[in-house]
Amino acid sequence: MSRDKFIFLRRSFFSSCPHLMWASSWQMRAAGYKRIVLWTQSTLTAARKLYVGEGYQLKKQEPHHSFGEDLVGETWELDLTKLESAV
Repeated sequence: MSRDKFIFLRRSFFSSCPHLMWASSWQMRAAGYKRIVLWTQSTLTAARKLYVGEGYQLKKQEPHHSFGEDLVGETWELDLTKLESAV
């Protein structure tokens, strides 16, 4: 049985830089990864805009208590097998 090759990254990896996100997606695809899974907080609206713009889909939301606050963690996923070929 083969396993999907995937990578899990935290929001801070991309530092709100869309060019880094786009380049990383293509490099990961070229390396054989099937998907990228990202975790962030619902309050980080700039990060969420980047994910939506790159085609990530929101897969899960989970309430939790961190940093002295009630927060909602989000898991986003990008299926690298569905990326259009680079021109």
